[in-house]
Amino acid sequence: MKHTFFLAHPDKEVSAILICLRDGSKRKTISTGINIRTTSWDKENKTIIKKSVDGVYLGRLAKLDVDILKIAKTVDASEGGLTDFYDEVMLLVGKKKVKEDTSKQLLPFYRYWSANSFGKHKADRHTKFVFERMQEFLVAKDLQKITFEEVDYIFFMEFLKWMEEDKEYKKNTQGEHVKLLKAVMNEAMKRGLHSNTDFKHFEKPVEKIESVYLSLQEYDLLYNLELEGTEAKARDLFLIGCYTALRVSDYSRLTPNDIKDGFIYIEQKKTKKRVVIPAHARVKEIIKKYNGSPQLCEPTLNEYIKKVCRKAGITEKVNVRTKDGYEYKEKCDLVTTHTARRSAATNMALNGTPLRDIMQITGHTLESSLLRYIKISDEQNARRLASNPFFL
Repeated sequence: MKHTFFLAHPDKEVSAILICLRDGSKRKTISTGINIRTTSWDKENKTIIKKSVDGVYLGRLAKLDVDILKIAKTVDASEGGLTDFYDEVMLLVGKKKVKEDTSKQLLPFYRYWSANSFGKHKADRHTKFVFERMQEFLVAKDLQKITFEEVDYIFFMEFLKWMEEDKEYKKNTQGEHVKLLKAVMNEAMKRGLHSNTDFKHFEKPVEKIESVYLSLQEYDLLYNLELEGTEAKARDLFLIGCYTALRVSDYSRLTPNDIKDGFIYIEQKKTKKRVVIPAHARVKEIIKKYNGSPQLCEPTLNEYIKKVCRKAGITEKVNVRTKDGYEYKEKCDLVTTHTARRSAATNMALNGTPLRDIMQITGHTLESSLLRYIKISDEQNARRLASNPFFL
C-alpha cells in the first residue's frame, strides 16, 4: 500500500490537498481537509513549502503522512486490500465514523472504542496509541479474529510477554495497556457481547516510580536563568505549574481572563471541578508576558525542562529503582511536566499550609492520598514540627 499527496486544482488560486491511495494499479482518493494557495505547493516533493504563507499547515500534513504510513504497514501485515486501506484513512481524516460492531471479536470492538468515548475513557491521542499497540500485537500473533470468549489468561500472559520483550515497555506502560484491555472487555460484557470473566483477574504490572520535587530555592535558580526561545517558554510554563499545583492540561491553558483580583479561577479539565488559587506574582508576570500560558505541547515541555534544569544546576544525584536494581541519576533527568504540580503541593505542605487547603487545589479527596503524593522526608517533617507549640 502506498500513498501520495497532490492538489485537486493546481491551476486555480486555492486548492484542496488530496491523498491518492494505491495498491498496485488500483487507486482511491480522499481529501485531507487542508486547503492552500497553489503557490505554496512544492510540486517536486509533493508537500507544502515550509516558508510559504501556508507553511503553518506543514506539520499537520507531515503528521498525516506518518499516520498513513502506519496504517499502510498494518494493512500490509494483515494482508488487507485497498478497501481496508481506504476505510482506515477515512477514519483517520474524520470522513467516516466507526459503527458499533456486534461480531463478538476483540479487534473490531477495540476500533469502535478508540473512535468513541465511554465514561472516563476518552477517545484521546493516548487511547488511540494504546489501540494501535493492541492492533499491532494481534497482527503479529495472527489473532485478528480472536473473540471475547478467547481472551483468557494465556492470551493475557502472551500480551505481557510481547510488551516486555518485543516492545521493551516499562511496567507502568504495560499497565496502561492492560487497563484499557480490561475496560474494553468490561464494556463489551455490559453490551451482552460475551460472558467471559477471565479479564477481571488480569493484574496491571506496576513499578514504583521515583518522583522528585523542586525546592523554592530551585524555583529561583530556574527563574533567574537567562534563556530565550523554546527554553524560555519551557521554563516559564513549568513555573506556572510550580506556583499553582495545577495539572499540565490546566496550567498550559491559562489566559489573562482567568486571573481576577489576584486569584486564578479555572475549571480543572480532568475533574471538571472549579478551583480558586492565589496568583503568585511570577505567574501574573508570565501570563502578562505571553498574554496567557506559553504554548508548548507536553512532549516538547518534557524534553526542554530537563535541559533547562541542567542549565540551572539542578543536578543532585538521586538513587532510583531500575529494571536491574538501583542506580544514581541526576535530578534534572527525572523532572517532568508533573513535577511542577508535585513541587507546588510539597512546598505548600513544607511551609505550613494545612493539608485540607492543599486538597482544595489539587483535587485529592483523602489526606492519605495527598500524603503519598507529596515528597516530604522524615527530616523535613521533623523540622516543620519543631516550630509547633507542642515542642517549644
